Amino acid sequence: AGRGFAVVAEEVRKLAEETGSATLNIAAIINEVQAGVERAVAEVDKVEKQVREQGVSLGESVDSFQEIEQGAVEIDNAIQDISATFEELLASADEMTQAIENISAATEESAASAEEVTAVSQNQLVAVQNIVTVSQELDKLAVELKKVTDTFKLK
Repeated sequence: AGRGFAVVAEEVRKLAEETGSATLNIAAIINEVQAGVERAVAEVDKVEKQVREQGVSLGESVDSFQEIEQGAVEIDNAIQDISATFEELLASADEMTQAIENISAATEESAASAEEVTAVSQNQLVAVQNIVTVSQELDKLAVELKKVTDTFKLK
């Protein structure tokens, strides 16, 4: 019985040593798990901080995009205003072109009329010169006729 007790005692001692060793291993594992949990908590805190910062950045980005959109709308409105003004200028240019064409046609008609008037005036000048020539000849004839009639005496 003493020997059996010694064997059991030996086994209990080995079991106690193994239990102590396992307890130390478990404690080390728990320490590692706690350290890992602390690291995980720290990482979660970092991630949470980054998520908040990204949320702020995202809000700023949304605000920037809204400003860009508003600017694009203003640019679009300005382009439409410029386009309308350009169309008005084109319409005015067309009106001016038409007016210039009308003036050109009137000028051509005036020039043609002036040429006709010049031709008629030249014809009238020739006719007047002919009349002057005929008048001069009639005057000569009248002078000769007077000479001839002066030779006749009336009784």
